[in-house]
This record gives sequence, C-alpha cells and structure tokens, in this order.
Amino acid sequence: MNSGKERNRLRRMLYPSLLFALSLALVLTLWWTRSGTRADLARVQFERQADAAKESLLKRVALLENLMRAGRTVIHSRADLTHLDWRQFVHAMEWRSRYPDMTGIAWASFVPGSDRQGFETLCRSSDARFAAIHPAGDRDEYFVVQFIEPYEDAPFQLGFDLASEPRRREAAQRARDSGEATLSAPIRRAQPGVSSSADFLHFLPVYRPGAPIGSPAERRTAILGWVIAEYSGEHLVQGAVAGMTRGILFDFHDGSEIAPRSLIAANWNAKDGERPADAANLNAASYFKVGGRVWTLRLWSTDTFEEPYLGDPDLAFLVAGILLSLAAAWGMHLLLAVRSRALAIAHRMTRELRDSQARLRVLATTDDLTGTCNRRHFFERAERELERTIRFQRPLSLIMLDLDHFKNVNDRLGH
Repeated sequence: MNSGKERNRLRRMLYPSLLFALSLALVLTLWWTRSGTRADLARVQFERQADAAKESLLKRVALLENLMRAGRTVIHSRADLTHLDWRQFVHAMEWRSRYPDMTGIAWASFVPGSDRQGFETLCRSSDARFAAIHPAGDRDEYFVVQFIEPYEDAPFQLGFDLASEPRRREAAQRARDSGEATLSAPIRRAQPGVSSSADFLHFLPVYRPGAPIGSPAERRTAILGWVIAEYSGEHLVQGAVAGMTRGILFDFHDGSEIAPRSLIAANWNAKDGERPADAANLNAASYFKVGGRVWTLRLWSTDTFEEPYLGDPDLAFLVAGILLSLAAAWGMHLLLAVRSRALAIAHRMTRELRDSQARLRVLATTDDLTGTCNRRHFFERAERELERTIRFQRPLSLIMLDLDHFKNVNDRLGH
C-alpha cells in the first residue's frame, strides 16, 4: 500500500517536471529560431534596398541615354539645324520634369583644324550669341559646343572646345572610337571660379548617315559630333536612393578605388574614414559600369534600420512561453492528482463490493445459529457432486447424522 502511494507521488512529481523541461526547451528553441529569422529578414530587406538603389540609378542613366538618342535623331533630321530648333526639341521633351538629374544637354560639332574659320563664320551667321571657338589657339581638331540648353544657365559653354580639356577630350574620343555612349570622369564646368567636380558629361557619338562605321578608323572619318548630357552625380545618386528606408547610410564613388578624391555623394562624412561610425551590422557594395566607367555604391545599415527587425530580444514571447510551460506542467500535476484520487476511490469501492459480495455469499449459505452450511448450500453442493459422479462414473457416499434430543436445544436456544 505504502509503496503504491510512493509510486503515485513520484509519478506526480516526475511527469510534470519532464513536461515542463520539454516545453521550456521547445520555447527556447523557437525563441532562438525566431531571433535568427528576424536577423535574416533584416538582411533580406537590406539587400533589397541595395538592389533597388542600384536598379534605380541605372534606370535614371538609361533615361538620359534615351534623351540623347532622341537628340541624335534630331541632328540627323536636318542639315541646317539651328539653335532654335535645338531649343524647341529640348523643351518639347519636358526635360526639367522628366529628367531632373540633368543640368543641360548640348550638341558639339567635330571641326577639323583647317575648317575652324569657316565653322565660326557659319555659327555667327545663324546665332548672334556665338562669338568664337574658345579657348583660342590652333589645334588639329576641335569638339565645339554649338547648341546648349538651357543656354541661360551656361552661356559660357557656347563655343567651348571640349578637346582643349583632357577629361572631356578623352571621353569624346572613347565615344567616337567605340560608337557607344561614354561617360566622362567627374569634371568641372568650363566657367572660371565655379566648382562642380561631381558633374559628369555623357557623350553619344553621331556619324554621317550612310557612312561606314565598322572600325574605329571608319568612325573617326564619319564623325559629325556628339550629343552631350550633363548631369550632377550627386543629384543622380540622391534621386536613386530617395526611396530607401530610413536608417541606411551610403556613399557613391567614381571608380572601384575608395578614396576621398573619388567621392561623388554621401549622406555621412565619408572623408573621415572607410566606415561610418554609427554603422550597424549590415553592409553592401555594388560595382557596375556606366558609359565605360566603374561606379561604386556602398551602403550600411544603422540601428534605426535594424531595430524594427532585431531590436531587443523578444522577452514577451519568451515569458509567455515559460508561463505556458508552467501552466502545462501544473495542469498535468492536477490531472495526475485527480487520477490518483479516482483510482483510490475505485479501488476502495471495488474492495467494498468484494467484501459485500463475500458477506452476502456467507449469509446465503450459512446458518445463523450454528454457523454451519444451511440447507440451500447442502443441495447446491449435492447437485454438483452428483453431476461429477455421473460424469466420471465414480461412487458417491452420503453420511447422515441424527442428534438425539436436539429438539431441546431448539426449544431453549431457538430455531
């Protein structure tokens, strides 16, 4: 009895403890997995932001190239094109609203050195604003800005010889020889005292219609000039990253080498070091070619970006899991206690039922006065013995006893 009670007590302690341990292990595993999943989600979202910024930047450049190709079509459409025709084309393209990164679009004619004076005379006859090719000096060839819009923003560029400045000349020659749109290195505008080192010139070569352009030599012979889009690298990048989630730092460099001189734009003090002081865990770098040049866009996450995904550990989830584990263990303890009490009651009732049946059996087969078997019991046993004798063909004996004067016992003690 005592050993059974001890086993039940141990069972009520052991099973809830095991359930609590297993539940707690499951809660901790889920909590840890949940933290890892949140970190993965933060990285996925950050990488999406980086890819979106790069894609937006390339789309904005492609949009400018489409405008340049439209300008090439205009150049091919008329041999006697004037600055008024160019202005009409630019304004019809609604460039200020559709191309917000662009600061101007120009047409630069290729002029052999021997044709300089004739070209200047022709330009002055059609455009009173044109004075002469500048800077002055004899050169083998000139890349002269003949039309530019908006003229009012850069009148000094009209007549400017792009071949007189190394970076502009190199980009124009690459475009001419390759037949592809080509980007210059960051340059300054051709205006004394004005610094614009983060500006780019995008050159699209235009050749004489029908002329062979299968080789660099043929392209040099067939060149008419270049449609040139000028845009601010800083504005270009700011527009591309404008849709990024708050809490992301970036810097944008011309070239794959990261140095202060290559910096075009940043939303942190990028000249102070290689990494922002408040950068968090995530970072990405994109290298891509535009117009023959390599651009580098680097991004870092900050705590502001990561907090919605990571933040503090999810203590509410952990506490709720522990409380549920305790509740489950306590519930099992109560169930085991109820079961133990129910089994004890069942055992007691079974025992009482057996005892009652035994008492009834004794009462039904025993004489109350003498305590010996009564007449009913005698006949039940006699029938069984008689059946067994008949079945096994064995003899049966019966002994009868007669007690003299037993009536006196009955009269005195009762029947």
